[in-house]
Amino acid sequence: MRSEAVAAGIDCAVVHHEFTASQDFSGASHRIGTLAELKEIVL
Repeated sequence: MRSEAVAAGIDCAVVHHEFTASQDFSGASHRIGTLAELKEIVL
């Protein structure tokens, strides 16, 4: 995964969904099932 955010050292979260399932998010810092889980990462 080439991501400008990852290259800049910014944590990235990807929500697992049928739209994202076939994309390469291997560089993401977090993989979550719902946006509600984002709260646990941020806070």
